[in-house]
Amino acid sequence: MPDKPKLSWVARLAFSLGGLATLTLVGFLLWAGFTAPLNSRMPVPSPDGNFFAYFNPIETADESGSGDSELIISRPQGQLLGRIRTQPGRILWSNANHLVTVDRTTSEATLIANAEERFVVLARIRMSPEAEPRWAPDGNKLACVRILDSGRQLAIHDIQQPQAFPIPLPADYHLNHPRLISWSPGSEYLYFLNAEGEESVLQAVEVRGGSVRVIARGIPSSLRELPQMSPDGSRVLLSPPQNAILDVQTGAPLWALPPNAQ
Repeated sequence: MPDKPKLSWVARLAFSLGGLATLTLVGFLLWAGFTAPLNSRMPVPSPDGNFFAYFNPIETADESGSGDSELIISRPQGQLLGRIRTQPGRILWSNANHLVTVDRTTSEATLIANAEERFVVLARIRMSPEAEPRWAPDGNKLACVRILDSGRQLAIHDIQQPQAFPIPLPADYHLNHPRLISWSPGSEYLYFLNAEGEESVLQAVEVRGGSVRVIARGIPSSLRELPQMSPDGSRVLLSPPQNAILDVQTGAPLWALPPNAQ
């Protein structure tokens, strides 16, 4: 019997602390814009969890038309590290804590470098809408398909270099609605889809040398799900209607779902 008042007191304390925690969480979510549209004020953490970024809408844009939002970069503890004017969209962190933002039309990207926790804009990239940029495994190189006056160009932005360098594709090679998939584990190759008529071809390009190798043909260009590379880069999974796993080096099928299988 003497333990009951003690237990009741503990229960009331736990209830009070739980209620306080709930109110704090609700307050944070409201501050962070939990009810705001997608990609607006939704914190996106860096891979190591040391930073997060989100878009903060700006009610009035200036005459330069630079954007109607600013990118807020902070530590989880609340330390503000950067405010960058840019169009809202997607936030893509690299493994080295650099980041790139892609606007909602996927036609412009803003490359942002982390220079000892000073976040600075390195480049604003006009890019092909079909091709979302891809970070290399080391987190310091970004592959993208740029739109130039001469057409599309497959290029690499290296955080440690002042300018982007184009991948030297063969002279008779044409980029046609390319879609980037991923890098190889050692960053020697870049895998992508390139359209040929109503179909796309899965290809690998040597980043430094520019040689192109075909892995698979006959992939529907309307396919929304991109092929998925295995973590070691030795195999690739093709989505329906192929439903197959291929060897990346030879293109040979390693496994395929029977056509009549459900």
